[in-house]
Amino acid sequence: MTSNWENRTDHLYLKLKFKSFKEAIKCINLIADISEELNHHPTMINSYTSLELKLTTHDNGNTITELDFQLAKEIDKALSLL
Repeated sequence: MTSNWENRTDHLYLKLKFKSFKEAIKCINLIADISEELNHHPTMINSYTSLELKLTTHDNGNTITELDFQLAKEIDKALSLL
């Protein structure tokens, strides 16, 4: 699976589509593990087989920082294995 992050004004955004609800939840759990390792947590919105991700650094005034790019890179690595 390839991803295309959008660099929006105050966050990085990605929308993913899966074949099933179970696959979407598997991805959520994978992202949760990565987020815990980096101690940087995205907003994740799940609707059946789709998942929206928003990365921003809240304690830096809701702006995009290097930590957001790092998390996006780690998520991309994990997605490439799905």
